[in-house]
Amino acid sequence: MTPRSCLVLLVVWLLGSAAPTGAHAAAPAPLDLAAMTLTPADLAAVGWDRLGLASGQTLSATDLADRAVWPAGAGEEQDAVYDTLLKAGWQQAYGASFATFWDPNRVDPGRQVDVEVVAYTDAAGAAQGFALVPDVFATGSITAVTGARPIGDEARLVRVAARDPQAGTPSQELVLGFRHGRLTARVLLRDWTGAEPTVATVEALATRLLTRIKQVVQTGGPGLSIQALRVSQRENATLAESYVRLDGEDIRSAYQSSVEFAAEVASYEAATDVYSSRTEMAANDSSYPLDFSTDLYLFPNTDQASAWLREAPTRLDQGVDVTAFAIEEEIVEIGDEAIAMTLVRDPDHDGIEVMNTAGVLVRSGAVVADIRLIRLYDPPSLSAVMELAAGQAACLATVVSRQALNMPVSPNGTQVSEVEESPASAQM
Repeated sequence: MTPRSCLVLLVVWLLGSAAPTGAHAAAPAPLDLAAMTLTPADLAAVGWDRLGLASGQTLSATDLADRAVWPAGAGEEQDAVYDTLLKAGWQQAYGASFATFWDPNRVDPGRQVDVEVVAYTDAAGAAQGFALVPDVFATGSITAVTGARPIGDEARLVRVAARDPQAGTPSQELVLGFRHGRLTARVLLRDWTGAEPTVATVEALATRLLTRIKQVVQTGGPGLSIQALRVSQRENATLAESYVRLDGEDIRSAYQSSVEFAAEVASYEAATDVYSSRTEMAANDSSYPLDFSTDLYLFPNTDQASAWLREAPTRLDQGVDVTAFAIEEEIVEIGDEAIAMTLVRDPDHDGIEVMNTAGVLVRSGAVVADIRLIRLYDPPSLSAVMELAAGQAACLATVVSRQALNMPVSPNGTQVSEVEESPASAQM
């Protein structure tokens, strides 16, 4: 079960799946868990520098259950843990991984930091989940470690002489898990260089994580992760989602060159926070799948958001691999303002693997959403991406209004919709 931050019924129509139903009056509203995670600046502050974001994703209750029963995998034992987590009030979870910047000349994988935050409906459920789900996969001998200071309402610390389950590569791991009210969290340090992570380092990072958790719980954070449009993914596809700018800090990917990173950062301009989400969707109008992306940009005010949207055509037409670009139309029915565009890229400049994009930029207040469908060879449907953009605009407006009214949410974290389903207006 994957928590969904908002109901966008259009996505249900397009993909032919059932909409979430039911309500749980006692369940708190979803939290911006992605805004609680650590950043490369946090890691550098404790001596773990030169790390970038390797992955970020929403985690399911099944993901946690898998760690609890590993290496058993799917089966009755995993199902039992899954059911227990749901009964305990598991609501949502998010995990991010940071790794040493990729370098083809490096002789070892370097270092890695995993960060995870899980939300339950209440503290009692969180305590139950914390006791049930371990903080690490038991890929080697595990030794309990005594911490130097208390963190959260309860905490534990273990060291693992780990090995990669597939490659067998040895690494030194140190993980600290803790609970704060209805939230649980963990920080895992993994070192392939032969050095042993220190207790002081992991406790410093856990303390930073706890501080950020408290801050986001109190302020709500930027809120972009709970406003992002989500769609049913193609089978075996992954959902990659994370802040790439958080409270003004730019977060570089572990696989980006410094030049690529600088160009990306420049495109954010005055945005204070940027949230990016990527996955694949199946399509019935082509044998090639669709890449779906939504990027949300939060600006200090609506004027700056509007100016950035209006300047977008100039930015989009500047890529050296762009062979065609067009603003298809200005849309008056979606959000506060929106424009639709098509884009063609030829990365190798040989006319063979040509990428076609249909996109819509839509503004709702001080947030601009960039929604795109991208496909190799066959151009995506512009009308389909316009409907997806309408769904994203509705999501932005709905989440804000429901948070203001403190309306109930369903058990899986989805805010309860009062809108009835309608037939599909577009096919993909």
